[in-house]
Amino acid sequence: MDKNSTFELNNGTRIPVIGFGTNVLQGESGIKDIQRALEAEYRLIDTAQSYENEEEVGLAVENSPVPRQDIFITTKITDENQGRELTFESTHASLEKLRTDYVDLLLVHWPNLDDFDISLETWQALISLQEQGIARAIGVSNYTPDLIQLTIDESSVIPAVNQVEFHPFLFQKDLMDYCQSQNILVESYCPIARAEHTQAPILQHLSEKYDKSPVQVILRWHLEHGLVPIPRSTNPDHIEANLDIFDFSITEEEVAKMDELDMNYRIVNPEKGPPSWRKA
Repeated sequence: MDKNSTFELNNGTRIPVIGFGTNVLQGESGIKDIQRALEAEYRLIDTAQSYENEEEVGLAVENSPVPRQDIFITTKITDENQGRELTFESTHASLEKLRTDYVDLLLVHWPNLDDFDISLETWQALISLQEQGIARAIGVSNYTPDLIQLTIDESSVIPAVNQVEFHPFLFQKDLMDYCQSQNILVESYCPIARAEHTQAPILQHLSEKYDKSPVQVILRWHLEHGLVPIPRSTNPDHIEANLDIFDFSITEEEVAKMDELDMNYRIVNPEKGPPSWRKA
């Protein structure tokens, strides 16, 4: 595995094994950060309607020497745009901002817990958009196994991806196992938990053993689990370093030790998600 490696999604589309997150990257500085990521050879760029930076992503991609077909662009339908017609309208608006005629992955950003029928309607719209070639693959974000199963039962279409907060300090094993049993790839946002717990002894030990930073060890942990991490950074050195994780691997025993770092620690506000997120 190297930085050009890909995983195959359940519809045959191939996705890079690591991506670049763009939340809060806006304006000229945001464009430069995204361009810097492309120069470093990230090929998965993750955005969303709610990030309000699809235009910046579009400009960075358009001005990059990397061909569009070599860049995997993800965007997500925001809460306010759920429902069949708004999903269609907002997706076409996203394409215009992104300066492209298709996206590689289109996600439902959040399940509507008060009216899940509208999320099912949004999902049906995504199915239509995929059939039209506007989205090469479709999926969900912040969904629990129960919500994914309901989506499958109602549509007979299995999401290709579930993008969730995932890191050793929020090791959602049941969710991971369920998704992998359904051939749904798990993408990890906040994959290093903002580097808030890198002093953990096992991370320090592995950092010294492999001559890598604790953050690099964490990112490698994602790959060992078959997850796609999408770290974000505005620091040029960190942008480069986050890709420098392909010249070592950690053993199964070390992965298991890192799994034990789980403390149900969430960066994203638990109150925004399903009730299960709020369990101690």
